[in-house]
Amino acid sequence: MDFNLDIKRIKRELFGFNSTEPLLETISALPPEEKRRALARLVEHEVSAARRTELIKGAREVVQWLRSRGVALALATRNCRRAWREVAKRHGLVFDAVITREDAEPKPSPEQFLLALRLLRVRPENALAVGDHAFDYLAARRAGIRIALLPGRFSRGYLSRADFVLRSLKDLEGVVLESCD
Repeated sequence: MDFNLDIKRIKRELFGFNSTEPLLETISALPPEEKRRALARLVEHEVSAARRTELIKGAREVVQWLRSRGVALALATRNCRRAWREVAKRHGLVFDAVITREDAEPKPSPEQFLLALRLLRVRPENALAVGDHAFDYLAARRAGIRIALLPGRFSRGYLSRADFVLRSLKDLEGVVLESCD
């Protein structure tokens, strides 16, 4: 998904400056009442963005292809559950497990991926994470999962360390077929 959250603008709104720390980590360091207010405002931004979000080209087709082959699918997101529900409704997406930041410590922690593995009853060595961010790479590695990365401004420094680099989501089909051999 292309979520289009303007993180720099949100940080300036919430904190009065553009922190170099990731947004959720900056919020979690706030005193309890400020943290509550910041999270509520962040949810508003996320839900608004979710109503405008577009799928990455080929996403719907790849999900259908994976489903047709009996592949269990999980989504792990640093976003809130309300935002995910908006995206699911807008695009008709269904996953076997959806893990949001309300369910487990968000990426780059491995906890979201580990929870997905438990829910799907899949061992790490039989799983593949797909992402477009350094946090996806870090969480997958920490969970013992192979990672396929899409190139982008947030994954650039990790592409050479990924198990697979996807030029597009369509490349995932080849990765899955190769992994099943």
